[in-house]
Amino acid sequence: MRKFHREDPKTTHKHCPGANIKKLAMVKELRSRLVLESAGEHASAREIAPA
Repeated sequence: MRKFHREDPKTTHKHCPGANIKKLAMVKELRSRLVLESAGEHASAREIAPA
């Protein structure tokens, strides 16, 4: 699992606005969005190639 920089013992700025974010809630939200936005198939190179 990823860690926020505030969880890094070497960080020097533990009091940033990110301290107000609830990690578990964010992980749940990101997972649900990934499921909703994913069609279950990968786009082909032709579909994602710049015009």
